[in-house]
Amino acid sequence: MVKFITILRDLLAKKCELSPGTTLGSLLKMFRDQLGAFEVNGDAAERIIAITRNVFSFNPKMYVNEEGLKRIRMRNSEGDITRTELYYEVENDASDTNPTLHDLFQLVSVILAACSEITNRHFKRWVKNGGQENASSQNTPLGRFVDAANNVAGVVCHIFDRTTDKNLLIDHFYTYLQPKTVFTMTPIAELNYVNSGAERTIILAFEMDLVQELPEAMLLRLLTGTHNKVIGLSATCGFSHTKNGNFNRHFLERYSSDLGYRVIERKKTDIDTLRALRALRASIRNVDFRVFDDKQLKLTDIYQNCESYRRTYDNFFDALKKPLEYNLKNTYKRRQYQRELEALLLAAWEGKNSLILSLSGTFKRAFISAWRTHQSAWRQLYGMHSRCDEKTDNDKKHDQILTFTPFKGRHTIHLVFFDSPLANVEDIRQETYLQNSNTVLVFMSSYKSAGTGLNYFVKYHDGDINDINTPRLDVDFERLVLINSSFYSEVKDNSGNLNTLPNYVTVLKHYADDDITVHKLADFNVNFAHGENYRLLMAEHDMSLFKVVVQAVGRVERRDTLSKTEIFLPRDVFRNVAFQFAALSEDSGNEVISESMSLLNHRLMEKCEKLSQSQSFSDAEQRYAFEQAIVENDRRINAVHKRVLKTDWINQVRAGNLEYLELCNLFRDSDSFTDPQRWLAKLQANSLYAANRQMQSIHHALFIDRHQGNQTILLCHKRGPDGLVHRDYSALSDFAGGAKEYRPELTLFPQYRNDVDFTPGNLVGELIRECDNIQETAFKKWVPNPSLVPLLKGNVGEYLFDKVLKKLWCYPTLRPAGV
Repeated sequence: MVKFITILRDLLAKKCELSPGTTLGSLLKMFRDQLGAFEVNGDAAERIIAITRNVFSFNPKMYVNEEGLKRIRMRNSEGDITRTELYYEVENDASDTNPTLHDLFQLVSVILAACSEITNRHFKRWVKNGGQENASSQNTPLGRFVDAANNVAGVVCHIFDRTTDKNLLIDHFYTYLQPKTVFTMTPIAELNYVNSGAERTIILAFEMDLVQELPEAMLLRLLTGTHNKVIGLSATCGFSHTKNGNFNRHFLERYSSDLGYRVIERKKTDIDTLRALRALRASIRNVDFRVFDDKQLKLTDIYQNCESYRRTYDNFFDALKKPLEYNLKNTYKRRQYQRELEALLLAAWEGKNSLILSLSGTFKRAFISAWRTHQSAWRQLYGMHSRCDEKTDNDKKHDQILTFTPFKGRHTIHLVFFDSPLANVEDIRQETYLQNSNTVLVFMSSYKSAGTGLNYFVKYHDGDINDINTPRLDVDFERLVLINSSFYSEVKDNSGNLNTLPNYVTVLKHYADDDITVHKLADFNVNFAHGENYRLLMAEHDMSLFKVVVQAVGRVERRDTLSKTEIFLPRDVFRNVAFQFAALSEDSGNEVISESMSLLNHRLMEKCEKLSQSQSFSDAEQRYAFEQAIVENDRRINAVHKRVLKTDWINQVRAGNLEYLELCNLFRDSDSFTDPQRWLAKLQANSLYAANRQMQSIHHALFIDRHQGNQTILLCHKRGPDGLVHRDYSALSDFAGGAKEYRPELTLFPQYRNDVDFTPGNLVGELIRECDNIQETAFKKWVPNPSLVPLLKGNVGEYLFDKVLKKLWCYPTLRPAGV
């Protein structure tokens, strides 16, 4: 007991920094009768949750959002000692001496360290029994905490070993080897007790995670002082500037000489051999990349041109409408499902073994539901049957393996809806055997499910599949269909929240590898929504989407036979792949890895290079002149608008000059983002605008024509020296010089979200659909200069606000008085 208390007090005194008036006793007293959760008033909830989500502890004193944590205080709610309330302190209120969350997080770290040293089983039992020798166990949560602390004692003991110096550097040792603690407050959906005013109270649960050493440290242990060899697969040891999903070669190389192991990589002398191998494979393999418009509903024009195909397609789609009813109201989801159905039926129509990958497994669930509903009719029309037909237990019927003939006189489909749960109950490899050329194998899966083990190919056999002497032939899928973008990644999931623990680690990895800038913990910026950290994370996100495509292409070249592969992919996916290939080629360190790519991926890279050239300036001089002109125009527009529009003309309006009021209102006109050409004409028609020489000097620079000279270019954010998107948002280029397509509409208009209700009559759904229709056509010809985007963003906001007012108060043209 004495030793335990001594450790607590010693660590608090020497390693922590509690707020004035806060002691170990006052903190413990506050939680003596607490029920296990925190309350926060609804008005302050969003602010407090934002500050307390994934609070990364750099050392015992330093935390992410540290200043915010010091302003969130704790008190017993309404005098009830069982309830603890979090509140944001009043500015400059010196009388408030309640403990802060910064105090609490330090205390919990101290208790964790102290509990990790409890080894005496009698004392441990005494702690679990609430300080009573012979009482029954009433302190189970604390007992579990002690047990958990013992399990990680070897790691926890080092938390307080490291310095509390705010100048501590973010280096390889800190990033990869040192343990870190993470705290978070998360809302509880269901309350386990009721209090007065609960309708305005949010209940938060307190969570603590311990981030131990990263996987690279495990490799060090495997290699140091042994004869072990570790071979990194291509998916885990790839390109130089990406950190996610890779073992960091910079880190491994740094410690190799000290720890006595070697990092062996392919050399440039291997390139000729790799090229020769690709040329040999290319002699029997060919590939056709079919890039389709990512905004269209169909992959091909067969639906419009063939009556018998259209009749069968419509029959299946009508059956899918009920299980997909709500999802079909979402434009993006509707595109996915219609393309999936077309890809499935095309396999039977054209006789192509097909691998079909998409964002989600919703189509699978809908198709199985439709099969169960229309089972009798589909058996008769298409001869459809399920692998589960013989199963009597309905709970074990997955119906994910179906065989049917959609078109009379054409091919039969053997369909497998692949995911990892199916692989646990069925021998998937047995489903890849085909006995005749009239049956085609179709695997349908999501990108995420495919990553759990979709490594199959087609096996033709003549006779018993278990007979090793039976003639057989292994071939790849002839067609790969990428229905849409994988969209989400480990960086950006469907919540849209970038403030996650893996993203903190990713940014630390980038900082640790930075050979130019020295990064200190005290300077670590926790704003992941903007700035340099956002730029790094979005580059990782785009690279993750790129890897999904490269891995998908690799799934259709497992077996080399005389073949021609077709690969369907959306234009937005293709463009992102092209940007990533271009960025990788900028770094000479990636040359060997690029040359190590498979045949089809190398052909994809060549296809991307041709696309880039077709939508870029014909020479570097033209590109450079364009880039310079955009930056200069951006500077001039900002200067003129600040001097003339925001100062001179606004002052005229304030002085009561109605002519200038009419002119300033033109700059708020919705035509600015719905019809730029008409808006510019309106501006020129105003005599005051036309007479202003400064405005005239920038008039033609407000929008950028996609057609430059005698060619159409793809406007892009310029690629910076590090291969990522340039730090300057206004820096634009063409496809060849860009890192990401410039699409200002994505920041101007609200975009689709999974949680938006598109039911007719729902205002939010109607507004987002209207915005989607506007952005489809607004910038087809002219794209706003980056300096104009803030103005247009305000105009869009005002336009939407006006729509909401008209809807809520039912005024067609007037706003309510006082609004």
